[in-house]
Amino acid sequence: MILGTFLSILKIIGIALLVILLVILALLLIILFVPLRYRAKAVIGRIDIDKLSELSDEGSGDDTDHGLEEAAPNDPKSYVLDKIDCKASFSWLLHLVRGGIGYPENTSFWLKVLFFKILPKSEEKKQRKEEKTRRKEEKKSQAKLEKAMDNAGSYEEVSDQSSKDAGNQESLNDQNKSNNKKSSENKTSDISASNIEASDKKDVSGDLDTSDDGNVHKDDSENDHENDYRNDHGNDAAEDDNDSEELEDKEDIDIFTFFDFIEKMADLFEKALDFLEKPGEAVEKAFYTISRAYDKMDLIKDLLDSPTFERAFLRAKKDLYLVLRHIMPGKIDADILLGIGDPASMGKLLAGVSVVNTFNDYDIWLEPDFENKVVEASVDIKGRIALWRLLLSAARVYFNKDIRKVWKRFDRIMKK
Repeated sequence: MILGTFLSILKIIGIALLVILLVILALLLIILFVPLRYRAKAVIGRIDIDKLSELSDEGSGDDTDHGLEEAAPNDPKSYVLDKIDCKASFSWLLHLVRGGIGYPENTSFWLKVLFFKILPKSEEKKQRKEEKTRRKEEKKSQAKLEKAMDNAGSYEEVSDQSSKDAGNQESLNDQNKSNNKKSSENKTSDISASNIEASDKKDVSGDLDTSDDGNVHKDDSENDHENDYRNDHGNDAAEDDNDSEELEDKEDIDIFTFFDFIEKMADLFEKALDFLEKPGEAVEKAFYTISRAYDKMDLIKDLLDSPTFERAFLRAKKDLYLVLRHIMPGKIDADILLGIGDPASMGKLLAGVSVVNTFNDYDIWLEPDFENKVVEASVDIKGRIALWRLLLSAARVYFNKDIRKVWKRFDRIMKK
């Protein structure tokens, strides 16, 4: 029983996978073999070339006279565009996918799938899209504003805290200054008291300079003179030592600057030699590049003369011809009135059109005008393009051995 249910489940899964594969294969075949059909129609009214040249001359004169004024309604451009009415369209898979463009109507490219209009987008959709983008921008701007407000609040808090800290610091500095003043006052009072005591002692010692035995002692003034003499001589010796050290430093500095000057001169000499050698190197490089280019040209010439390149060229030429022939319109109906003012050239053009009509299924009727320069036409072009034809030619070119060999050899020559 369990085995039977398991097999039935596997059977359902296999059928589903087979259906999916068949659907994918059918889609691939449809894409490859159902051609894309295109059509182009154009109607050109009678255009007189002589009148067009006259209008162009008048337009150039008006431009020189009036400068930036708008063009007149009868300028050459408007004269030609008013005579043109054209449109181009394509369809695929029984018109399930279709699109086109035209002039003067439907100047914007349009595309439809089934009954749904893909391009151009309707005005309602554009308005909705613009509304969505506007709302998004408003939300972004509001978020930025809220963020800025939050940052401003945090900045105010930080500034308040910093002002409080600055006030506390100022109070501390004031307190320290007051303490320093008090301590300095105390020190000055102590110093004055000590000076008073020292003067009292000097007076007492001055009174006691002479002893009972008649000996005379030196007073404090003589001691002060001796100390000043020693200090003056000691300072002079220290200044002499400092002057000698400065002279030695100056001598060292002069020596170092001399060596730096020599190094700079040597660098300049080397740069001059390099500059003199550069023209020779440039000439050598030029001869080297020319010789390399000449060698590459020889190698490319040998490659072009090889039988491998000849076979690859024939293969690529054949497939390119097949692709162009496949893309070219299958039907052309044209009714053209043309006059170029030269009967000989007009005769040659008629002969060429007859040859084209002979080798193709085109129906091109050219009515000549041997007297006037004039153009008038009505053209209808139809064609189709199948993807399998393009892919087949591309695959044959890509997987051809001769083409791959030629490409690899050319790549090696260019990289050599």
